Amino acid sequence: MQTAAERRPTLFLIVVLASLFLLMATNSRTRRVEDQRTFLVRAVVRTFAPVLEAVDLGYVNLLDAWHGYLDMRAAVRENVALQKRLAELTAENVSLRGRNTEISRLRAILGYSEQIDIPATLARVVMIDTGSRFKSLILDRGSDEGIRVNDPVLSSEGLVGRVVLTTPSVSKVQLIIDGDSSVGVHFERTLRQGVVRGTGGDDLAMAFVPFTADVVPGDRVYTAGIDGTYPRGILVGRVTSVEKGKDLFKTVRCVPATDFSRLEDLIVLSPKRLDPAATEFTP
Repeated sequence: MQTAAERRPTLFLIVVLASLFLLMATNSRTRRVEDQRTFLVRAVVRTFAPVLEAVDLGYVNLLDAWHGYLDMRAAVRENVALQKRLAELTAENVSLRGRNTEISRLRAILGYSEQIDIPATLARVVMIDTGSRFKSLILDRGSDEGIRVNDPVLSSEGLVGRVVLTTPSVSKVQLIIDGDSSVGVHFERTLRQGVVRGTGGDDLAMAFVPFTADVVPGDRVYTAGIDGTYPRGILVGRVTSVEKGKDLFKTVRCVPATDFSRLEDLIVLSPKRLDPAATEFTP
């Protein structure tokens, strides 16, 4: 007869087999045909579903936040690049407008020079002085470019002055508004001649206009080519006022055709010089 110690393994084996058989039976009865999941699996899923959903939602939100951050960084980089490109295009546009303006100005000057039909040199203003007693400006061209003393200087608007000093690289120009400047002129409408002198201010005074001369405000005044310096046909200015003067002459004031406050590119004319011998008196 077996003892209690000898029967223990046999009983343990029977209990384990009975438990396995009971579990298999229970699983067989609770298995669903649709998804082939056992009651135990469903219980586990029900238990941990909220946790899984929370983890999944957190992962999705984290992923969305990460992609949003990356999209924001990309948008910032793109915005910076677009702003930089916009600044470059704006600068380029301003530069092109400046070039177009400069080209138009040079064309106007060159066209004016071609009308006069005199050798000319283009020069740029590097300094202008209208505040001191001597009204003048400095050009970036000098004797190396063939510029000489007394060469006329004009803009696209009209007469500016004459060269009074040259160096190899620069020239000094006396403006027609200077108090010591004088220009032989005539009225466009009547061809009556006279002399325009600078007043040291912003306007010009016309001398030697007879009181019988037909002169009215608005008359345009051109160089007459009678002073040996300025060739004929350059616009000098426009009459602004006519008054009865002293003796037999009228007091005529003119406004210069050239705006001296915004001079940039100018033309220096090189007219033919008269041989001094031709002007000397020979008895």
